[in-house]
Amino acid sequence: MGQGQDSGAYIFRPKSNTPIPYTTYKKYYYVDGATAGVIVLEGDRTSTKVFISKTKDYVRRFGLMIETFIDSIPINDNNGKEVTINIKTKYNNGKTFYTDSMGLEEQTRVLDFRPTWNYTINEPVSGNYYPVNSFIRIQDSASKKSITLLNDRSQGGTVMRSG
Repeated sequence: MGQGQDSGAYIFRPKSNTPIPYTTYKKYYYVDGATAGVIVLEGDRTSTKVFISKTKDYVRRFGLMIETFIDSIPINDNNGKEVTINIKTKYNNGKTFYTDSMGLEEQTRVLDFRPTWNYTINEPVSGNYYPVNSFIRIQDSASKKSITLLNDRSQGGTVMRSG
């Protein structure tokens, strides 16, 4: 898709605007513990664990914890790959989401919009990815409830559609 510079470490230029599933989850199960439960999703190339605390205070303050492990990314086809985690909710956040910005506090992001100039959409995916140093958040327009994803290292993130 991208013209000129290829996708790489500091620019995200996928060949398609439609995500291609990287893994197929083959089995899932629940492990019950005294203070937490874990939903385990096992795929052919990834495994994901969703930790659910049974302590109401923890859930209210911190929510769920999700860990995803990715096996070696195959390169024998000579095509680069960028693996993303796509999470869907029923929230109606319109086109607005929020990210941190390394000391510049929370930044409001609006899909396909720039506050200081008229934005022309040439690359819908890469034009809407932002640095996510510690969190990305959406807020439901009606209920004002929000979902925040915290990461343990700098990554890129976006909200390409409501929810």
